[in-house]
Formats: sequence, structure tokens, C-alpha cells
Amino acid sequence: MRYSWFEIRYLIVAPVTLALLVYFMGLFRAKPAVDRYKVLWIIAAPFVVVFLVMDALYQLIIGTWLFLERPRDILFTGRLKRLDEAGDCRVDRFKRTLNEIDPGHV
Repeated sequence: MRYSWFEIRYLIVAPVTLALLVYFMGLFRAKPAVDRYKVLWIIAAPFVVVFLVMDALYQLIIGTWLFLERPRDILFTGRLKRLDEAGDCRVDRFKRTLNEIDPGHV
């Protein structure tokens, strides 16, 4: 029963998760160009900072509600890595998606 309630909570917050995922994908699509032309960091840096703030808020609010535990990490990836090491199957959904975009992310 516990996992099914996780899925219900996940579906409720799916639009917010989708928005953050699209932002994450955009940053990683731009990464090769930014790495090639270092001057582009001037343009990319504000987008990275905004993403980090959004990720921290997602971790604090949505991550806490999804996993029903108080936050111990600043970013959502930290929570996913910690729970993955503990063998929590709820992480698999996020792990597969994030690792497809950025191999080895989680």
C-alpha cells in the first residue's frame, strides 16, 4: 500500500516535476556549447543559479511530501542518491530519467 500512495503523490506533483525536468534537460543540452565557448558561462550562469534554487525548493517541499521524510540534503539529487544506496525502489523512476539525460547523475 505504501508504494501505491507514493505513486498517487507523484501524479499530483507531476506538472511541477515535468517543468523542472524540462529545465534540467535544457541546461544539459546547452552544456556542450558552454563547455566549448567559455564566454557563454556569462549567459548560462543565471540559468544555472535559478535551476539550483528551484531544485532546492523542489527538494524541500515536493521531495519531503513525496518521500514523507524530512529533508537531509540541499538538492533533490542528494536525496535520491541517499535513498538509492538504501535500496529504496521509489528512486528508480527518477534515477532512470535523470541518468538518461546525464549519465551517472544518480
